[in-house]
Amino acid sequence: MQWIMSTLLEGYTDAVDMDKKWTTTELSVARAHLAGAATGNIIMFAGGDGDSEYYDVVDIFDISKKDIVHTVKHLSYGLRRLAGAAAGNVIMFAGGEDNHHVFPSGSKIVYIYNILDMSMTIKELSEGRHDLAAAGTKDRIIFFGGGQSSTAEIFDINNFSRTTSKVSEERGYTAGAALDDYIVFFGGGETKVADIYTVSTGKWTQQTVSQSIDMDLTAAASGNKILFAGGSVNAGFHNPTKKVEIFTVIK
Repeated sequence: MQWIMSTLLEGYTDAVDMDKKWTTTELSVARAHLAGAATGNIIMFAGGDGDSEYYDVVDIFDISKKDIVHTVKHLSYGLRRLAGAAAGNVIMFAGGEDNHHVFPSGSKIVYIYNILDMSMTIKELSEGRHDLAAAGTKDRIIFFGGGQSSTAEIFDINNFSRTTSKVSEERGYTAGAALDDYIVFFGGGETKVADIYTVSTGKWTQQTVSQSIDMDLTAAASGNKILFAGGSVNAGFHNPTKKVEIFTVIK
């Protein structure tokens, strides 16, 4: 494993692939600050806010058919700033803020959907939190940080058991992504430390990157790399960075 610091390329191509096309559909409710996750042929979007309301809706899109099938389920409460992730045949959503102060520090509820029969199981985090990060691979899904939390909640999708680990420091607004045997979280707070979970060993390690990213970064993975891009530095909403931190798995 190693980290590489890079920057975004300045150019892009405007070529259009005429074999592809855009179509549109709609959510059941217009909203922002929702969470999404996908596995197999199922894509789900949960929670969110709009018009001074926090919504409990879960929009489920089944893309296995020529025409996308859209169904709707519901959370226990309206929530925003929750997190979602998937592994195997399981999609999970957890955390979030509610507007009725049922959860003053954030929701503890974990909603677990089995996409084979669309059954739902409810579990709990060890503590409530919002603005958390989530990622999953193989048979593990992790909910990381959020608010002032310094814990990671690790779920085994085989039996939905949960273990809790202390991470390098408390922070929210973190980004996470998974690749092969690794689930990596970085950003949030004034730290240059990335927390790396190895599924096969069940162990955490930490590595230092080039700069701290306080909030609003994002992450994605492909091939043998996870990229953490953008975000605000020095706790400034108007102080964004164009650096991309690259986590490379060397096989």
